[in-house]
Amino acid sequence: MNGLLNILIPILMLIESNANPNAIGDKGASVGVLQIKAITVKDVNRIVGKNQFTLSDRKDVKKSIAMCRIYLGHYGKKIMQRPISTREKLKLLGRIWNGGPSGYKKRATYRYSLKVEKLYRQYGGKLESVPVKN
Repeated sequence: MNGLLNILIPILMLIESNANPNAIGDKGASVGVLQIKAITVKDVNRIVGKNQFTLSDRKDVKKSIAMCRIYLGHYGKKIMQRPISTREKLKLLGRIWNGGPSGYKKRATYRYSLKVEKLYRQYGGKLESVPVKN
């Protein structure tokens, strides 16, 4: 999963905030480079079994990436076991990030998966980091 997330997380950063750690969206509910909501922080802390992350960590790029890895690592296990292409796995994991644990099933996240696919194709799967804006 790590290799796939090395490809996916920079794509998510571009989609979510254009790599801006100070981005605020959804009327203040989504914060940081990965546009993380408070409920996601709470869920990640539940997954790790302790209060490892705070709401202010959403503005910290490294901590945001860590939260994303934990979240997708947890909810993406079944996706990773599917005998499907890397591109399809990236799209489904992106839909989970966009729509929650069952986001890959939601009609509302389909367009998001197309954004993931577009950037994956654009960068040929070689986008492993993006310049973070200050």
